[in-house]
Amino acid sequence: MNKVLNLILLYILITVFPLSAQLDCSFQHYGSEDGLPQSNIMDILQDRKGFMWFSTWDGLAKFDGYNFETIKLPNDKDTSSKSNRIDKIYEDKYGNIWVVFYDHMVYRYNPKTEIFKSIDAGLDNKTFYTTRVIPQESGKVWLLSENNGCIYISDSLANARVCNTSNNFLPDDIIYDIVEDNKTNNWILTNKGILLLDSKNESKLFLNNDSDYFPKKDYPVYCALQMDHEMWFGSNNGTIWVYSYDDERIKQITSDINSQILSLHKISDDKILIIVKDSGFLVYNIINNSFEYFNTNTCKDLNSNIIFNTYIDFLGNAWFETDKAGVSKFNSHTNSISDYAPKIESIEISVFEPNFFIFEDINKQLWIHPRGGGFGYYDRVNDKLMPFFNEPHSTDWLFSNVLHSAFSDRQGNLWMGTRSHGLEKITFFDKNIKTLHTSSQIKSMVANDVRPVFQDSENNIWIGTKDGKIHLYNEELEHIGYLNSEGNIGEDANFKGVAYCITEDSYKNIWIGTKGEGVYKLTPKRDKTYHIKNFKSSKTNIYALSDNNVYSIFEDKFKRMWIGTYGGGVNLVEQDNDSVTFINYKNKLINYPIETGSQVRIISSDKNGNIFIGSTLGLLVMSSDFNEPKEIEFREHYAQNNDYSLKANDIFDICTTRNGETFISVFGGGISRVTETDSKGFPLKFKTYSTHDGLPSKVTLSVVEDIQGNLLISSEGSITRLNQQTEIFENFSQIKRLMKQQNFSEGSRCLLKDGKILFGTSKGVLYFDSGDLSNNSYNPYLALVDFRLFNRVVPVNNKSLLKQNIDDTKEITLKYNQNFFTIEFAGLDYEEPNNINYAYKLEGFDKDWIYNNKLRTANYTNLSRGKYIFKVMSTNSNGIWSNNERALSIEVLPPIWRTWWAYFIYFVLLSVSIFYAFRFLITFYTIRQQAELERKESELKSKFFTDISHEIRTPLTMIVSPVENIIKDEATPRNIKDQLTLVSKNTGRLLTMVNQILDFRKIEKELIEVSKIEIGVFAEDICEGFIKIAEKDNIIFKVKNNAPNVNVWADADALEKILINLLSNAFKYTPKGKAINVEINEDNDFVIIKIKDQGMGISKEKLPRLFKRFESFNEDKSKPSTGIGLSIVKELMDKHNARIFVESESDIGTTFSLFFHKGTSHFSQDVLIKETAEVKTTKTYDKLEEAYIEPKSSEPKNRPTILIVEDDNDLRHFIITALEKEYNMIEAENGKEGLNKALEVIPDFIISDIMMPEMDGIEFLHNIRNNIATSHILFLLLTAKTSDIDIVDGFKSGTDEYLTKPFSVSYLKARIENLIKRRENIQEYYRSRGIVREPIVIPTNTDSVNIESNINETDSRFIEDVTNFILTNMSNFDLMVEDIAVDLGMSRTVFYKKIKGLTGFSPIEFNSDIQIKGASMILSLQRLTIKEVAFMVGFTDPKYFTKCFKQKFDMTPSHYIKTLTNNK
Repeated sequence: MNKVLNLILLYILITVFPLSAQLDCSFQHYGSEDGLPQSNIMDILQDRKGFMWFSTWDGLAKFDGYNFETIKLPNDKDTSSKSNRIDKIYEDKYGNIWVVFYDHMVYRYNPKTEIFKSIDAGLDNKTFYTTRVIPQESGKVWLLSENNGCIYISDSLANARVCNTSNNFLPDDIIYDIVEDNKTNNWILTNKGILLLDSKNESKLFLNNDSDYFPKKDYPVYCALQMDHEMWFGSNNGTIWVYSYDDERIKQITSDINSQILSLHKISDDKILIIVKDSGFLVYNIINNSFEYFNTNTCKDLNSNIIFNTYIDFLGNAWFETDKAGVSKFNSHTNSISDYAPKIESIEISVFEPNFFIFEDINKQLWIHPRGGGFGYYDRVNDKLMPFFNEPHSTDWLFSNVLHSAFSDRQGNLWMGTRSHGLEKITFFDKNIKTLHTSSQIKSMVANDVRPVFQDSENNIWIGTKDGKIHLYNEELEHIGYLNSEGNIGEDANFKGVAYCITEDSYKNIWIGTKGEGVYKLTPKRDKTYHIKNFKSSKTNIYALSDNNVYSIFEDKFKRMWIGTYGGGVNLVEQDNDSVTFINYKNKLINYPIETGSQVRIISSDKNGNIFIGSTLGLLVMSSDFNEPKEIEFREHYAQNNDYSLKANDIFDICTTRNGETFISVFGGGISRVTETDSKGFPLKFKTYSTHDGLPSKVTLSVVEDIQGNLLISSEGSITRLNQQTEIFENFSQIKRLMKQQNFSEGSRCLLKDGKILFGTSKGVLYFDSGDLSNNSYNPYLALVDFRLFNRVVPVNNKSLLKQNIDDTKEITLKYNQNFFTIEFAGLDYEEPNNINYAYKLEGFDKDWIYNNKLRTANYTNLSRGKYIFKVMSTNSNGIWSNNERALSIEVLPPIWRTWWAYFIYFVLLSVSIFYAFRFLITFYTIRQQAELERKESELKSKFFTDISHEIRTPLTMIVSPVENIIKDEATPRNIKDQLTLVSKNTGRLLTMVNQILDFRKIEKELIEVSKIEIGVFAEDICEGFIKIAEKDNIIFKVKNNAPNVNVWADADALEKILINLLSNAFKYTPKGKAINVEINEDNDFVIIKIKDQGMGISKEKLPRLFKRFESFNEDKSKPSTGIGLSIVKELMDKHNARIFVESESDIGTTFSLFFHKGTSHFSQDVLIKETAEVKTTKTYDKLEEAYIEPKSSEPKNRPTILIVEDDNDLRHFIITALEKEYNMIEAENGKEGLNKALEVIPDFIISDIMMPEMDGIEFLHNIRNNIATSHILFLLLTAKTSDIDIVDGFKSGTDEYLTKPFSVSYLKARIENLIKRRENIQEYYRSRGIVREPIVIPTNTDSVNIESNINETDSRFIEDVTNFILTNMSNFDLMVEDIAVDLGMSRTVFYKKIKGLTGFSPIEFNSDIQIKGASMILSLQRLTIKEVAFMVGFTDPKYFTKCFKQKFDMTPSHYIKTLTNNK
C-alpha cells in the first residue's frame, strides 16, 4: 500500500514541480517606503481572516495586500516592555495576536479593539519571562517560562492563572511541553511527571509521586504524541509511557538506550520515530514491538547523533536539524539517510545564529532554511536541495541566503524576511503555461517578436517573427528549420519579407502575406520542398495586387482566396492555370468602399459563409454567393451611440465558433457578438462585452475558441477566458505576471489539433492547454479596513464612534450631522491584489450595484436620516466574482427635534393645539357667524336705506324744483310764498337725512385725510351754527373753551360730522328750558370734548347698543330717528383712533366725551397726513342752503336741441316743462332708447340719469363718446348718486357736467348755458385752427387758453381728417359736401350736424373757410396773381373769391399782399 501511495505521490511531484534549476515566479519587494515599519522581519503569520502579520524590530505590521498598518505598544504605565522589537507572534482561536518581545515580555493584541493587554495573573509584581507561547485549538493559551512554571489563559477575556509549585498547581516548575489532545485535554509535561487538565478544568497527576495512578514515582516527561485512543509520552532512560483512554491505565515501553526521549513522531500507521538526546533516533514498529536504532555507529550516513528539530513531510520523510550545517533527511520507506548542504558563505555562519525552519506550502513544495543558512526548496525528483535565487556568486542571485523568517500563505505565495533587508513576496507561475522562445537572443527586439502562428494539414507549425524569419516546428514544438527563398526547409533563413499572415488552402498550398513584399504562394513538391511564387502590386497593372502590405488571407466556402491588404482593401484571387489576377476596387470590385475599407486587418466568415472584413474604420460584410464581383454589395457597420452597434471601429480579429456564434475583437471596443441577423445572415445587432463585464481592458487583440468551446481573448498584457453559456469572464493573473515587460501580438493566435493554444508575443510564443489553466477558485476574505468621517480616520476606543475595528463592527450609528463618510475595503488575495475588482451599494440609497473596478473606497455625503445597509463584494485576483459579500448596517439618527419622542411631544402639543384651535375656531366662527349675520343685517339695512335714499332724491326733486320756481315767481302771493318756504325748509331737512345715510356708506369705503386743526376755535365755529336753534327752542346753550391754541390732527369734514351729529342729538332730545353745555379741555396727551345735555337720557340696558347701526332708542314718536347718526360718529372716531364714552341717566341727561390723541403717531399707515393750515368753519345748519352764481347768458339765435333721458316720467316731464321755452326738447325713457334717438337726431345737448333699465347712464355715455357721429355732443349726468367715487367715474367716462338730485332748476339752466357757451368757444377754436400755418394772428377770447384741455381727441382727429381732405382736393371745382361725407363714412345729414356742432359752420361754410385760409397762405408764400390763387383754392370766379376773402379778413386780397410787404 505504501509503495503504491509513494508512486502516486512521486507522479504528482514530477508533473507539478519543474525539472529546471529555478522555479518560475515573480517577486515583489516591500520596504519602509511601502509602509513597512522596519526591514528586519523576524516572524510571519496569516490570521484566520487572511491578514498578514509581520514582527519587526520596530513594532508589529498588519498588511491587507495594499497597505501596512504599524502597531506599537502604547507608552503607558501598564506597559512593562522596554522595546518594540518583536521576536515571535502567534494567533489564538479568538483571533488575538500574541506578541513575544525581545525581552521575553508577552502581550495580547486584540485586533477588534486594537488594544494591547498585559497578562496579569497575580504574580505579585514579579516579572514572568516567556520562552514559549502555545495556543491550543480549544482556545486555551499557555505561556511557558524556563523554570518558573507557566501561565494559563482559559478564555477570550484573557482570564489568566499562574501555574507553578508555589500555588500547588504543578508538580514542578520546569515544563517541557503542553500538548492538547483531540478531546481538548491538556497534558502538561514537567520534570516531575504529567498534570492532566481536562476539558472541565479538572486536574490529575500521572508519573508522579503524588499520583493516584501507577506508577507512583516522579518521572520527567519531555514529549507526547497522540495515537488513536492512546497518548504516548517520552521520558528518560529511553522509556516511553503509553496512556490508554479506554481503561485509563499507563503501560511502559522500554528501549535499550539510556537517554532522554526528546520527541515522538508518527511516520506511518505502524511506525513511530523517536528522537533521543545525543543518541540519534529510533524507529518503533507498533506491529511487532521492535526498535530500529539509527546513530553514527549504526548508520554511517548520519552525520551527527545530536538532533535539535524534526519535521515529517507529507510523504512520511523525516527532516532533521543537527549540530552540523545543512539538513538531513530520513526516508522511512527505504530507511536511508541523506545530507544536504547548500552553498553558503562561511562568514555568515559565524556572524548569525543558527535559524532552522522547514515547512511545506499548499502545493506540498518543501521549503527549508538549514542550519547556517542556504534557504531553498527540495527537488524531490532529483533529490536535491535547490537554492532559491540566493546561491552566492550565481547570476540569478537576488538576496541573502540567510533568512530571519519565511512563510507560505493559503494561496501558496511565499513570504520571506531576508537579511538583505526587507520583505519579499514570491508568487509562482502556473506550471502549465509555457513560453517558446524562437531565438536564443532573449533581449532581441525582433528575433522573438512573433506575428503569425499557423498549423498546416501536416501538423507543422509555422511561426513568423519580425526579424524576417519563418520558423517551422513539429507538433511537439521541436524546431524543424527555417523557410528560405528557394522553398526549402533548413537552417538557411534568407526568406525575403516579414510575414504577417500564413494560411493553407484546400489544395495544400501555403499562402504567406508579408509587410511590404506582397503575397507568396507556396506549392508543395514531392520532396517536401515548395515552389514559391511572389505576387506584388504594380502601378501599370490594375489587375495586380492592390497593395504590398498583406495582413490577412482567407479561403471562403467556394474555395476562393481573399487577400486583405493594409492600404488597398481586399483582393479576390482569380486563378486560371498559371495565370493569377487580383480583383479589387481598381477593376471589377466597383462597389467596394475603399474610403473606409482600405486598411484591412482580418478576413473571416460566419456560419452562413458570409464574408466579414475587419478594417481600421469598421466592419464590412458581404455574401460569398455571387456570380460577378461587380454584383457584390457590402454592408458597413460602424460604432454608433446605441446599445446594438459596435463600440469602436478598429477591427483586429474575427472568430466564428463551432456553434455558429460570431465574435469580433475591436481595439478599444472590447468584444462584440452578433446577436441578430436578417434573412441572409447579415448582422443587425451586436452585443458588446467590456470591462464592466469582466474584461481587463477594452483593447482586445485576438480571439480564438478552445476545444472546450470557451473563447480565449488576448489584450495587450493578459488573457481572458469567456464561457459562452454563462457569459462569465475569467482572467489569469499568472499570465499577467508572465507578460510583464512584454505584450501579445495583433491577431496572433492558433488552436492546435491536440488542444494547445498558441499566442504570439513580443518575446516568443505563449502556449498552454486551456483545460489545464487553473481555475482560481480562491474566495478571498473581504475586509473592511478603514472608516473615515469627513476624511478623518475614526479611532477605535470606548469614547469613539467605533468601539471596535470596522471589520468587526456589525452596525454603525451616526448622528444627523455625521453623514459624510468613507469606507475602505480590501480583498485579501495576495496573488495579484491589483487585479481585484470591487462593487458596492448602500441599500436605501443606491438602486444598483456600483462597479468601482479597482477602487477600494466608497464615499457618501449628505445622507438623510434613516437605516441603510452597506454591501460590498469583490472578485479574486483572476477577476472571478467571489462569494464574499460583506454587509454593514448604518443608521443616521435624526436631529433631536426629529426623534420619535420629539415627534411624540409634537403630537401631544399638536393634539392640544388642535383641541384648543378647534375650540377657538368653533368660538371664533360662532362669533364670526353672529358678526357676519349682524354685518349682513346692517348692510341690508344700509343698502336698503341707501337705495331708498336714492329713490327719495327723485321725488324730492319733484318737490324742491317746482316749489323753488313758484317762490321765485313774482306773481306768487306772499302768504303762499311763506307756506312754500316752510315746505322748502322741511324738504331740506329730509335731504339732510338722506345725505346722512349716503355719508355712512361713504365713510365705510373712504380713508380719512387729517390736517392740523385748532380744536377750540373749530368746535366754537360748529357750535355757533346751533345758536339760532337754541334761541328758537329756548335751550340754554353754553360753550367753554379750556384749551385755547391747542391743535389736534383730524379730518375736518369727519370732525364736523361728529360734532354736528352729537349736537343735533342733544338739541333733538333736550326739552325747552333745559341746558346743553360743550367743554373743550386739555389733559396730557389728549384733547377732550364733552357735550352734556339735560335731555331724556338713555337707560343702562340700551347703552351697550347705542352705537349700532339703525338702532333707535327714542320712544318719542314725534321725533323719529334713523339710528345712523351715532353709528357714523363711532365709525369716524375709530378711524381717528380716538375714543368716545357715554354717561347717561334716564330723565337726567347724557354726556358724550370725545378723547383725541395729540400728534400723529397714533394714526395707521392708511391715514393721509397733510401739512396744511388750520381749518375753521362758519357754517349754520338751521336750513338747507345752496348758493349758485347764475351766469348771464343771451338766448341763442338758433334754439339748441336737448335730449332728456330719464326713466322717471314725472321728473322727465318736469325738466322738459322747465326747459322747453329756451330749447328744442326730445325725450327717451332709458339709455338704449336715448342712444337710438341721439344717433337719429344728433342733438346739441344730452341730459341723462345714471340708474336706468335696459342701459344705464354710464354705458350710454360710453357709446356716445365712442361714436364719431355723436362724440361732440355735450353731456350732463343728472343723478341721485352723490358719492365722490360716482362723480369721478362720471367725469372719467366723458361727461361734461355732473349734477346731483335734488337740484335747482335755475342751477340746471345755468349749467346748460355755461356748457353751450363753452361749446361756442370750442367751435371758435376749431374755426380759428383751420390749417397748420396761419399768416395772420386772429384775436380770440381770453378763455381760449384753457379750451384745448376740453377738446375731445376723437373730434379733434375728425376735424383734422376733414381739413386734410379739403386741402388735398382744394383745386377740385367739382368737390361737393357728399364727397367729404362719403370719404369719412357718414351720411350727408350726420356729417352736416357733426360739422355744425363742432365748428358752428355748415359744411359749405367750413370748406370756404379752409379755402380762404389756404389762399392767404399761398399769397404769403408765392408771387402769384390773385386770379391764379383763386383757381388754386377752388374758386372759379375771382370776384366771388375777393368777396369771400374780404369777409374773412376785413381786407381785399391786394390789400392783404401790401400789408404783408410792409410788415417785411
